[in-house]
Amino acid sequence: MPARNAIGFLRFFFAVLVIFSHSYPLGGFGTEILTRAHMPDTFGGFAVAGFFVLSGMLIAQSWTRSHSLGRFLWHRVLRIFPGYWVCLLVTVLGFAPLVMYLERGSLHGYWSSPVNSPLDYLRHDALLTLKQMSIANLLENNPAKYTFDGSLWTLAYEFLCYLGVAVLGIAGLLQSRLRIGRVLVLVGLAVCIAVSVHPEWATQPSPFDAWLFRLAAFFLAGVAFHQWKEHIVLRADLGIAALVLTVVAAALGAYRYVAPLSFGYFVLWLAAALPIKDFDKRGDFSYGVYIYAYPVQQVLALVGWQRHGVVVFFLTALALTLPLAVASFYLVERPCMRWKNVGISKEPARI
Repeated sequence: MPARNAIGFLRFFFAVLVIFSHSYPLGGFGTEILTRAHMPDTFGGFAVAGFFVLSGMLIAQSWTRSHSLGRFLWHRVLRIFPGYWVCLLVTVLGFAPLVMYLERGSLHGYWSSPVNSPLDYLRHDALLTLKQMSIANLLENNPAKYTFDGSLWTLAYEFLCYLGVAVLGIAGLLQSRLRIGRVLVLVGLAVCIAVSVHPEWATQPSPFDAWLFRLAAFFLAGVAFHQWKEHIVLRADLGIAALVLTVVAAALGAYRYVAPLSFGYFVLWLAAALPIKDFDKRGDFSYGVYIYAYPVQQVLALVGWQRHGVVVFFLTALALTLPLAVASFYLVERPCMRWKNVGISKEPARI
């Protein structure tokens, strides 16, 4: 992967694609275009898969640049949790009171709600577990009932993948020239693909659900690309062929078998080939876009903004989400990244 690449742009594009995908269920517009075409995933699903491929490659790279397990985990915590915690607070202090006022004309009883209280929302979801999606049973008349931020569910799986990288790293299996490490990562990828195809295998005896294996397959594909980086050539003809293979596999019902590697290669080729370099030079707003768009769309649906059509609904949500994403980066994420040097004299690895 070239040093100057379009990874920043792709991450942002994938976050925007999730907003577009969510516009259909949140606005009550029915099934999405790809679902109607009998594709195995939505635009949002493909976007999340792309996220995990890029994340697998970048996180494996981050491990190789880290000097210790503690330092690696500290960087990962700083990247995920501060922005996430502030998003929970903004939901409890901003979105939910606004929704309650719009729905009920008063904030009376908000904090003392006997069911799904705001404080319980903070307490139950603080560690990415998302045990509580509703607050005070609000949003009961929305097309997507009761859920304030349905996008957050992938973050727990993302962090579990980070821990998986730490385990591989401690075992010394992430060195790019270590053959046994490459083989074991590919074996892990094969296992994740197998469970993706047969999700019933994830129930017993595994303590993890099928979604973890499905997303981990794309994440491990990114890790594998990192390990084999010296042998991988990113070419236009191969990139297009990988996309065609993904589409054909989807049409034949074999998408889960080949997509982690075929779609993963296509994503990496795009990152190398697209001319939009240094897109995130002034800030990486993709995380903020991803975590704030869902509650914005829920508020728009509450006030009936979907009456203007799915395109206007989507573009309005994007326009209202961007300021929140910019604020999240400049006021929360970037300041917290400065803490990564705490207790470390050497230049640390990039988060």
